[in-house]
Amino acid sequence: MANPLIRAADSSAAVRYFRRLGRGSLLVAVAAAVFRPSLAYLGGSLAPESEAQASAAITRMCTVASDSALVGTGLRAVALASASWCNSGTARLGRQFRSLELGRRIQLVGWVAFLGTLIGGVAQGIWQGPWPASSVLVWVAAIAFAVVLALGHRALAAAWKRRRA
Repeated sequence: MANPLIRAADSSAAVRYFRRLGRGSLLVAVAAAVFRPSLAYLGGSLAPESEAQASAAITRMCTVASDSALVGTGLRAVALASASWCNSGTARLGRQFRSLELGRRIQLVGWVAFLGTLIGGVAQGIWQGPWPASSVLVWVAAIAFAVVLALGHRALAAAWKRRRA
C-alpha cells in the first residue's frame, strides 16, 4: 500500500500543474533522476529503476537538455563569443604574430617578457619596499631568461627548426 501522504500529494491540483509545467524542464529532469531512488525508498509512487529505465532516463534527459532554453541560450552565447573572437583586435594581433618569422616571434616574446618583468620589479620595489633575497633571485632569473630570448633568437630559432626537422 502506498504512503497516504504521497497519495494525497499526487492528487493535488498544484502537483499536476507543476508536473505539466516541468515536463520539458532540464532542471526537473535532473532532479527526478537524482531523487528517484530516494522516492522509491520512501514508498513513493516511483518504483526502483532497472538498467533499461536508467538508460532511457539518461536519453530523455539529453533530449530535454538539447531542447532546453537554458542550454540553447548557453550554446548561442558560445557561438556569439566565437564569432566575436574572430573579428576582435586580439585575434588579428595573434594572426599577425603567427605570420612573423620564428626568430622574430622569439625575439618579440623575449622583449615583452624583459619589459614586463623589469617594469613589474621596479613597481614592486617602489610601492612594496625591499624584496626578500629569494624574490630578487627569481626576478634576476626571469630577466636573464628574457634577455636570452631577445638576444639569442636566431640561435634558438635554428635549434628549434633542426629539432623539428
